[in-house]
Amino acid sequence: MSNPQVPFPESKALDRQRLLIDRTDAIQSVDAINHIPGDPTINLSRDVVTTYVKAQMSTPLLDEMHHRLWLVAKRQSRNIDPIDNHRVKGRTIIATDAIRLHLVWYKDRIYVKPVPEWLLNFDFWSQFLQDSDSGDKVQSFHPTDDPTTPSNRSMALGFMRSYAMLVPSRIAFQLAQDCYLIPAHINWLEWAQFIACFSQIEDHQVAKRYQYGQIRLSRLNWAVRIFRFSLSKKLWFYEFPRWSITETLSQATIPLFFVFASATLVLSSMQVILSVPDEDLWLGPDSSTYLKRSFWILSIVILSFSFLVWIVLFEGLWNLDHSEGQTDTETKSQK
Repeated sequence: MSNPQVPFPESKALDRQRLLIDRTDAIQSVDAINHIPGDPTINLSRDVVTTYVKAQMSTPLLDEMHHRLWLVAKRQSRNIDPIDNHRVKGRTIIATDAIRLHLVWYKDRIYVKPVPEWLLNFDFWSQFLQDSDSGDKVQSFHPTDDPTTPSNRSMALGFMRSYAMLVPSRIAFQLAQDCYLIPAHINWLEWAQFIACFSQIEDHQVAKRYQYGQIRLSRLNWAVRIFRFSLSKKLWFYEFPRWSITETLSQATIPLFFVFASATLVLSSMQVILSVPDEDLWLGPDSSTYLKRSFWILSIVILSFSFLVWIVLFEGLWNLDHSEGQTDTETKSQK
């Protein structure tokens, strides 16, 4: 049995449960279920399922932000590091059911939504995630495009394609299962054959959010503050990065102290330079002139060194940001 609208063949489905959609269908197995796989509280009524999938998969704020996201994130849909690369970078994988946080990262952590079991089921795709004829298809990015609501299918395709990049190897698969992102009953060979079917999905087939890869939370917060999106429920944050004022203050103390100390050192050096008269700075024979000259030169050195340190810091931050997400691309090119 095959269906061209389903992105994977039935033989590779990781959830083999049959769905009791039509009770008069003689083909239905006696073991068929009357609820969606993984959630017995959601029946198979089409309206109920459609609403449920949209609630689980939609990212309305990110869709509204789509035409501004290029200012705060790389417009590269495959800018997604495998899970093992996130571990190498010192990030903790945090499983969350909030789809708005899927692939959003902040410093030492990245949020990932676990794979719902109903997205592993062939019957579910063939019955509820078919291609729409209503014209509700997501187009490629263009600055003048009008915002459209993505279809459930485009959101599901984008979500599963993100997993093709998150979990492309055996070690990433094991880490994903350890983080409860993939059901424990699935083995590596089954997963590899299944997820390969999503790796070739193109950008025009997925929701607008998935035309971008992983996104930094601090930049999303700044985008919300600057552009004041109508769907944002918070005035200053896309999502609170911390939940403790103590943690906020402790992390801000060192940078603030460094800035204060640097500014004090620079201003003191400038004050010394301006206070030393230059009439006899190089001509005076007495010891006081030598002392003034030494202080003046030392102030120049300190001032130059301070500027050099700031230049190196900014260059390092720029290079770190520019190289973000390139590890995954290099790994794939080597393969």
